[in-house]
Amino acid sequence: MYNYIVLYGKKIISVTPSGRKDHLIILAKYLLDNSNVIDEHHFWVNTTQDEDIECIESLCKSHPNFFKAIYLNEEPDGIFTIHKFFKNCCENDTIYIRFDDDICWIDNNAVSNLITARINNPNAFLVYANTINHPFCSKIHQELGLMSFDKGRASGDGLCDIGWRSGEFGEHVHRVFLEHVKNGNHNEFYFPDVEIPYDCGNRVAINCICWFGEDMADFDGEVGEKEEDWLSIYKPKELKRGLLISGNSLVAHYAYFPQRSHIDDTDVLSQYLSVSGA
Repeated sequence: MYNYIVLYGKKIISVTPSGRKDHLIILAKYLLDNSNVIDEHHFWVNTTQDEDIECIESLCKSHPNFFKAIYLNEEPDGIFTIHKFFKNCCENDTIYIRFDDDICWIDNNAVSNLITARINNPNAFLVYANTINHPFCSKIHQELGLMSFDKGRASGDGLCDIGWRSGEFGEHVHRVFLEHVKNGNHNEFYFPDVEIPYDCGNRVAINCICWFGEDMADFDGEVGEKEEDWLSIYKPKELKRGLLISGNSLVAHYAYFPQRSHIDDTDVLSQYLSVSGA
């Protein structure tokens, strides 16, 4: 076991705003594969769907020393209540990693590389994984020549009409990446770490990020309702602390809500399910 408590005095807790059972099945497989690095995983129960809650509770029952369900003291309301869970992520000497529930692929060394990048870059407010189907990372991947511009050009902004909104572009990104995974050369998507200045002003999607518990404790985990803007734009500017993308921490994110109607009609998710071995 790669024990970060022994090496660095840091406990590792990963978290996921949950439900969506069809995605959690895939993510849970990768989380369990990383249980030698992650000390525990918290499912933020942010759904009212019975089958999704049952899936979470079943995972917690099957792996009680690893998976834990975290409930709010109110009925969850989708994206409008996610910010309230951050109050539970303020322990000192703890690194928290957030995986959205539709993170559908995680590289073998992605988690340990992400933690190492977090430890080695203490001045960054957030450290991000290099994420497939992520507007900022897609811009870099296109610039590296890994993806064509046939379906448009990602601008890097979190609400990019191509990188965030276009389902056709999202499908293209996944098709290209899955081909690399199947051919065993997905490491071509690695890139040198990228620093994003605190005054960048662009929203940077938070599908897979990590932070120090003591940083969140400084403001008691009081995160704004528009959590993505708050965490990637407003708080970094207030603190004068930038963001960092760990280029060798590679994960894949399934879809943003404007992309879903298109990508859900493809076999992309079933391809990731097959690759995961879940």
